[in-house]
Amino acid sequence: MSHTKAVILLVLISLVFASAVSVVYVSHQQRKLFVILQALQKEKSRMDIEWDKLLLEENTQSSTTTIENKAYKQIKMVIPEPEKVIFIKQRQRNG
Repeated sequence: MSHTKAVILLVLISLVFASAVSVVYVSHQQRKLFVILQALQKEKSRMDIEWDKLLLEENTQSSTTTIENKAYKQIKMVIPEPEKVIFIKQRQRNG
């Protein structure tokens, strides 16, 4: 075997080895990223559930009945009787 053929063979073997190492490295990186992706998807799912709970709580807390109950309990507010309600007219501005 000539010296040139030996060098070419050595280069080709080196390239095959480098290619194999690259495949192993890329596969390892892909697995690591997939694990991270799964963790992020799980976290997103948990946050979606929490968001839905918060929306439900917001709707519950903002209902008229809940607000009236809190107003009565915390600062003793009550709805006045109709005969005690006074309406004030707004004056018309000229110009």
